Amino acid sequence: MRIRGKVLDRPNQATATIVRAAPGTDGETDAERFDVLLTALPMGWLRLLRSRGLSDWPQPKKEYVKDDEGRPLFNKDGTAVTQDKMDDPKYQHSLMKVGRRQRAVTLAEHLRCDENVVFDAKPPQGDGADDETKKAWIAYAEALAAEIEGSGLTDEEVQSLLDIGQKLGSRIDVEDRLKDFLSM
Repeated sequence: MRIRGKVLDRPNQATATIVRAAPGTDGETDAERFDVLLTALPMGWLRLLRSRGLSDWPQPKKEYVKDDEGRPLFNKDGTAVTQDKMDDPKYQHSLMKVGRRQRAVTLAEHLRCDENVVFDAKPPQGDGADDETKKAWIAYAEALAAEIEGSGLTDEEVQSLLDIGQKLGSRIDVEDRLKDFLSM
């Protein structure tokens, strides 16, 4: 696809600044600034996460719904009424692990064009069509998450970087388009 004869081959990018402040020797606050270059995610990012086994969300266990006397309830067709056991600790832990992995690989992808940001974990080859490759991608995501957690960034800083990166995915001027639409 071309727009005005051009292929949009340059992704949207933005610089974010991480500030580390510490009390200085003269009573003033010394601040160290770190600029990072964030890049929009490539088209098909969610498909890539799925193909790599990084979107396999766990399913909660089912439990029978019981009446006040502890007997299972049944539908009109005779099947037992069940509900998802959302408070199961194993389920909650599994949810947290998938989210942690997705945040880690997404942040690494947003930072892919910044030559000053280096991760020790290296992505495996392939998109994960087989179980071994999916396991390698999960191990990579876990290693990335551990690196990010050990980097000194706070949860809020990681989330802010992810938010900025997410906004880079849509740089269409909505206000301008709305004016055109309303004037038609």
